[in-house]
Amino acid sequence: MGRQQGVLPSRTATRAAVAHARAGGRLISFDPNLRKPLWPGEAAAKEQIEWGLRQADIVKISDEEIDFLWGLSPAEGAQKLLAEYGVRLVYATLGPRGCHFANRQGSGEVAGPAGIHVADTTGAGDIFGGSAMSRLLRTGKAPDDLTVEELRAITRFACGAASLSTQTRGGINSVPPESAVQALLIDFAPVSTDAPGGTHPKYMFKRGGAWYNRSAAGMAAAGGGGEACRRKELRPMNVLFSSKEYDYHTLVKVAEMAGLAGLVGFHPAGEDYLLSFPDGEDTQALVENYKLRLHDLENNIWCH
Repeated sequence: MGRQQGVLPSRTATRAAVAHARAGGRLISFDPNLRKPLWPGEAAAKEQIEWGLRQADIVKISDEEIDFLWGLSPAEGAQKLLAEYGVRLVYATLGPRGCHFANRQGSGEVAGPAGIHVADTTGAGDIFGGSAMSRLLRTGKAPDDLTVEELRAITRFACGAASLSTQTRGGINSVPPESAVQALLIDFAPVSTDAPGGTHPKYMFKRGGAWYNRSAAGMAAAGGGGEACRRKELRPMNVLFSSKEYDYHTLVKVAEMAGLAGLVGFHPAGEDYLLSFPDGEDTQALVENYKLRLHDLENNIWCH
């Protein structure tokens, strides 16, 4: 539920729906989605938002809304919701800076991904909330039973989905595919800074004393100890693409269409993007195929 309760008929329907859901033992989530011009005054807005907060198990609320209600920091506001409102899980969003999360198990903060070129923020908050809820439901756990690490993973995914959505204009059509979000999470994961010469540490990660290519295949191999993805065998071939020609979402989508999802790494390079293709006998062919797909996209012709 969100700002629908601002108008009386919608408010009545919302309250009836909440009562019905509670009677059935359903989870209630709430996003205040404050739009001051839609309210007769700030006092009315605060009254109805306060009501919504007291009904909710899960709250997604912005740092600006927390400041509007109580004049508190995001972390302080999250703790207030847990302690005084009966909320079981809080996401306090921080705009492009990421999100603070908290439940009874603990709290933390996830930074927003870098290198995002914002075109339109319409629907980003809803995409964050929906993405977070979908990941929560996959765990099969109650909101207040999630560990801090589980919450961190959920919040990272939601931040990634919301961030990617801002690169495309519109609401519904800006929802990114799950594979694009997963690629973003791999590409902007924290990395070590002591990678040996030959490859920038941004494109590698270290596990068990070995260096791996920062692709889905490399991540999987590291988890299984696979020798094939060791640094000496996977030096990525880097290709620079201008952000003036292609946005991040387009580059990821073309990788999917070319069957390269999980093989290509995407990295911010100033205002542009650097794509890394793992080295091998067919690397050049992969690069040419990718460029061909981009060219076909420009002409609205897909070759399958």
